[in-house]
Amino acid sequence: MDNIEQHDEMGIVSGSVSLRFGLPADGGGVDLGSVMGELRDASLRCFGEVYGLQVHHDCQGTGPCVEVFEVTAKCGTVFVEAGATPDVVVVSAETAVLDQGEPTSRADARAVVRELLETTLRFLSSPERRRREQRDVLHVGERTATERADALFCQISRGADRARELRLIVRCTDLTTLEGDDTAGRVRVLCAEARRPDPFDATVGPTAAVCVYPAHVALAAELTKHSSVKVASVAGGFPAGLSDLEVRLADIRHAVAAGADEVDIVLNRSLFLDGRTDAVTAELVASREAAAGAHLKVILEVGELGSLQSVADASRLAIAAGADTIKTSTGKTKVNASPDTVFTMAEVIAEHYQLTGKRVGIKIAGGVRTADDALGYVAIVRSVLGPDWLSPALLRFGASSLVSNVVEDLATVDAAVQLPNNEGAPLGTPSLSSQNSIASSP
Repeated sequence: MDNIEQHDEMGIVSGSVSLRFGLPADGGGVDLGSVMGELRDASLRCFGEVYGLQVHHDCQGTGPCVEVFEVTAKCGTVFVEAGATPDVVVVSAETAVLDQGEPTSRADARAVVRELLETTLRFLSSPERRRREQRDVLHVGERTATERADALFCQISRGADRARELRLIVRCTDLTTLEGDDTAGRVRVLCAEARRPDPFDATVGPTAAVCVYPAHVALAAELTKHSSVKVASVAGGFPAGLSDLEVRLADIRHAVAAGADEVDIVLNRSLFLDGRTDAVTAELVASREAAAGAHLKVILEVGELGSLQSVADASRLAIAAGADTIKTSTGKTKVNASPDTVFTMAEVIAEHYQLTGKRVGIKIAGGVRTADDALGYVAIVRSVLGPDWLSPALLRFGASSLVSNVVEDLATVDAAVQLPNNEGAPLGTPSLSSQNSIASSP
């Protein structure tokens, strides 16, 4: 909003900004009538209480009359009209200053105008994303899914069951370092911890894998050979996934050639949110081919998808394109894994298994730091997918600090219950829900 203009007159603060779409291939302009109809229908969500949408004509000057769409809301008024060229619209907003004698009131009014302009611009700028968001708002199952996920997340095991599950979590963790200052020394320490997570108890671990950038794959492969620890590498333009596709594919091939057993790539959220799912699928299929025989994990970046419905759609798309595992997050955004997103992903995996008989893994990453965090996610996976998913082949945690926290917790639990240092009985029992659980295979 660099070209915003603001005016203060007679107790009214107003501002305007131009939005350019770029002409489509057919040279057509923006259908303002259609766009504003959608804005009217979505106004309750965008502006709070809305009093109405009007269309009038501005016939000032010697030029042709301009059609102006006016949305009046409790906090102010927004005007949208065609610009000087077919691919430009002009958005204006105004609101009243409640107390003209107070500088803070005028500043508050300017903040309201700016918010109205930004909200309208976001709505107008991406038709595909706008329609997806409107559809997602109407999705009725999200509240129920969130409530069920939160309830399961709280079902944390205690005593001997807790000890067994903590050992499982260690064995299912991709011990990770993905920082710009990663060095060979840090990777050596990472691999040592992966092979022996608990220096006091050799029966704990090892972890499922170490996860590093492609530049450190060769070293990690050398340091973990002759062990069960896999080498996972982020690739494909991690974490944004917006570099040129050929660059991303070369990144994947390089990681595999360097010795990566597993590759964690990112779903192109830009294409997905713009509704270009065919392009997303094509990229993922190409990435699947570039990964060759390596285990492919597709990161959805759930915190950027906007709704549980989008999480489900992205999960289905990634699985259909050949993902071996779907993963919640990169850990590089403000919003990461959550009980409801993990629950939603697990339900899609269960649906896929019921339809095809093929098991797809789930990796929970981003913000999983404490033993209770991980145990809550184990409870969700057990309930939705059943005990077959409670193994490193199908369940992973991506974390840097989780393992040390789990090991510390495990030592306390072992001491309290005097649990022998062995795996114990199989974890969990099949879910009783006919819709969401999967019976164990023979």
